[in-house]
Amino acid sequence: MVMADDVTDQLNGAIKAYENKDYSSASAALDLAATLIRQMSADIWKTMLPEPLAGWDADDVETTSIGAAMLGGGTSVSRKYHKDDNTIEITLITGSPILQQIGGLLNGGIMSSSDMKLVIIDGRKMTYTKSENSYQTMIAGKTLLKVEGSKGIGDPMLRAYVGAIKFQQIEKGVR
Repeated sequence: MVMADDVTDQLNGAIKAYENKDYSSASAALDLAATLIRQMSADIWKTMLPEPLAGWDADDVETTSIGAAMLGGGTSVSRKYHKDDNTIEITLITGSPILQQIGGLLNGGIMSSSDMKLVIIDGRKMTYTKSENSYQTMIAGKTLLKVEGSKGIGDPMLRAYVGAIKFQQIEKGVR
């Protein structure tokens, strides 16, 4: 795990480089500090994914930190859950400025087709995509949640995993 002083060291190095008009080094140090912070954030986000439901197994949580050059940066965490030949994958993507635009499309009912429909689950607006057997929603306008099941997964089980999501913790984490 990255220590907070690694971040501080990079920030201090960026300030010194900036004061010396070494803008390339200043920028590189700031980018590294941002990457270190996203890695620390990913470790926190891992705890937001639910434990496997009864009779299911789960893989370890996978994390990805995306630099600002790609979609404005962000953090992604995902976990796969298995039972027999069936799989459900839950993914959270947060910290990207582009997510607010995606959220307007998903939850605003702007995107609709024979493959995609707006649904309400436990009072939350979600988009169901039939071809992916998945539900997507924005949480607190800043975090994209996707719960996707393999072809053998019925809607009740997919909804059970949606119900296992720690929505309140995620909402607190994005503020």
